[in-house]
Amino acid sequence: MRLSSRRILLLSLALLGASALGIFFAPAPTGEAPHAPFGDSSADRRSLFGGESSRTPPDAALRTAREAQRLALATDDLRIRVVAEVSGELLPDLAVEVSGRMRHAGGHPDISIYRGTPAGPERELRIARASIGELPQLEKLVIRLDDGCFDPAPELEVPLDPWPREPLLLRVPAHGRVGVLVRERCGALRSMQGKVLVRFERAGGGQGWRQATLADGVSKTFACALDLALHLEVQSKEAPDLPPLEARGPRRVGETKWIEVQPPPAPAQVRLRLIDDEGAPVSSRAVSLSRRQLIHTRRRPLSQLELLSQVTAADGEVLLSIPAAQCGAESSLELAVSYLHAERGYLHGAIEIPTPLEAGDHDLGELELRPAPVAVAGVVLDPREQPVRGARVAVREPLVDESSSEELELSSVTTDEQGRFRLSDLRPERRIRLQARAAGHRPSPIVEASAGDEALVLRLGAPAIVEGSIVCPDNFPWEEIAVLVQPLTEAERRPALGGSTTVRRNRSFVVRHAPIGEVRIVFSHPVYGELAAIDGVVLAPGELSRDPRLQAVALCIGHRELELRLRDPRNPDLQLESAAVRSELDGAERFLARTRDATWRAWIRPEEHAFHLYVPGYRARRIEAHPHAQEIELDVALRVLLPVEATLPPAVARIDIEAHAESDATTVRAPVIDGLAELEVPTSGRYRLEVALVLRAGANESSVPLALPRAIVAEIADRPHQELAPLVLDEELVRSAFRPR
Repeated sequence: MRLSSRRILLLSLALLGASALGIFFAPAPTGEAPHAPFGDSSADRRSLFGGESSRTPPDAALRTAREAQRLALATDDLRIRVVAEVSGELLPDLAVEVSGRMRHAGGHPDISIYRGTPAGPERELRIARASIGELPQLEKLVIRLDDGCFDPAPELEVPLDPWPREPLLLRVPAHGRVGVLVRERCGALRSMQGKVLVRFERAGGGQGWRQATLADGVSKTFACALDLALHLEVQSKEAPDLPPLEARGPRRVGETKWIEVQPPPAPAQVRLRLIDDEGAPVSSRAVSLSRRQLIHTRRRPLSQLELLSQVTAADGEVLLSIPAAQCGAESSLELAVSYLHAERGYLHGAIEIPTPLEAGDHDLGELELRPAPVAVAGVVLDPREQPVRGARVAVREPLVDESSSEELELSSVTTDEQGRFRLSDLRPERRIRLQARAAGHRPSPIVEASAGDEALVLRLGAPAIVEGSIVCPDNFPWEEIAVLVQPLTEAERRPALGGSTTVRRNRSFVVRHAPIGEVRIVFSHPVYGELAAIDGVVLAPGELSRDPRLQAVALCIGHRELELRLRDPRNPDLQLESAAVRSELDGAERFLARTRDATWRAWIRPEEHAFHLYVPGYRARRIEAHPHAQEIELDVALRVLLPVEATLPPAVARIDIEAHAESDATTVRAPVIDGLAELEVPTSGRYRLEVALVLRAGANESSVPLALPRAIVAEIADRPHQELAPLVLDEELVRSAFRPR
């Protein structure tokens, strides 16, 4: 049957309509949800034609597969647990740092990957394997405790092949916790915010650091090894005057030790009105003040001089702050004032400040300034008894105490054409120490002048000049060799000044301004110590000495190098500060020099074959000299704890314990912190214990030996940790050090 073109068109439209309707009414494939028209994702969907359809749930098999995939990924996580080595308890509150150790050499071998704290019901730190990255040079993982004070820090090395699928256990040794409390002097907590910086010394040198936040006067606690000596500093804008302090960590496993910090006592304010000798106030003028504190001890006085300047008020008043630490029953305080008058020159005055001073204001009344009534005058002569023009005459004072070789120059004047000088001192009642110096001459001996002495004669010395040369191997660092001329007479030893110089490029030396008389010429190196010494050289004033014994002095001829590589298996990044060897031949000790390739070297004599190696914080060990470098594995020193019970007066900053070995020259020293001294001795044996009181005046410290009623000898056994019987120092014994003999 033939169809017309109109019928064909209608039939085509009908077929197309049926196909279109089939799109909407066709059933969805099994396991798939029906399409959501126009992106409608509601659970209750309506079709375009008004009918309702519900969302088909996912197939159970698909849900099981996805859960299995998630569990498979979770088992690939790196799982870390922190465990107490003593109790086996999980420690979820300690932070852990995960680093990657690279294969390549040079630079820092570790790169930080992650830092976190164990959490969850399993108390684990989980790190997805994918987050570690695909680093081609990554060799292993280093897991280290990053939340405490330990030496060394507990760590765990984990290879990447095979990938660890079981929980890794980072074991923390015996420890407790430490926190800081800031209290007012009345005992109440001081409400302040800030942080606590904690520093501790590592075995073999170097320092460890820890930081804890401080809120309302209470810090967060942190893990700490037992009996570890800590140096703490509290930083807060609300209390910038908090002093640093030393304390010791917990003594028992699991103990939380709270260290209390107190602000220093309030200083005493001293008011003083300055007037001149005509009764007029020294108004709005710059004045110079010297504050001198003297702490009396049984052995010798400890003095501290501080120079200040201040502008007076309109009524001539000055206000000084006297720290309470300087106001002790065993000390005295003197204040000297100097003022330059426009017409009358310098005016002076001095006053003794009564001590101790309580906190608060203290009005000391008026201090009259007048021209110094005491003049010290004289002349400076050269060795030919001729006056020296332009010589400088200085008033000098020991920096710390009367036996100190370091001196402070208080004031000075210059001689005139006839070599004469005249000066005044701030304290006319005391004896004045004077010394003259001039170019081309040796300084005059220090002369103590009495008040009003105007006929002093200061004689400059004619220097002796010493010339010579050395011979030593080419590869020895001879440029650092020092040549020192030491006087042998006691009169020349104080002040302890001798001529010295370094060797020139042509290996010659010239010592100018050498002392007169019999001397000892010493050749030494800052690392290798004394290399040679020549005794009995006699020098005359103005003489140029070319003693034959000083020409071509043989140093280290035939010597050879002792080369060591020192390592600590517990601490691969060991940073040592010093090391020394002591010869078995004659007991001579010399320091080892550290080279760029991390080896330690010393020059030794041909006849020396055996030594004892001493490294701070490690045990001494015997070594023999070999032609090649030796690798030496260090062992931790014997750790000895000495409890000390003592009541200290205000002038004593701390107590130090010294241990002297009876078998050799070994001496170790340790401070007493929280009633405990921790001695690290290199060998076992008998040690004689001595006690020293450390006095502090301002920034200076001085050590005063304490006279014990009987000698204390301790037997130290050959075992890692031991505790000696307590040392009890009663208050009467300590205070006896402050009484004159």
